[in-house]
Amino acid sequence: MIFADSKNNELEINGSLAQLVAELAGIVKAVAETFDISEDKMRRILNNDNFWKAVTLGEKE
Repeated sequence: MIFADSKNNELEINGSLAQLVAELAGIVKAVAETFDISEDKMRRILNNDNFWKAVTLGEKE
């Protein structure tokens, strides 16, 4: 389970790895559909090292 509380800026993650991966895949798909991002463009974003560096920096703050 992934639970985000934007009001308190908290993220709670529980469950098996397979369950978490499935939930994350659903989130990525929903974002892509919401912002009309093609599958190819989403794949390029996720394969970009700078994207993951930004994610890592965000975790450290």
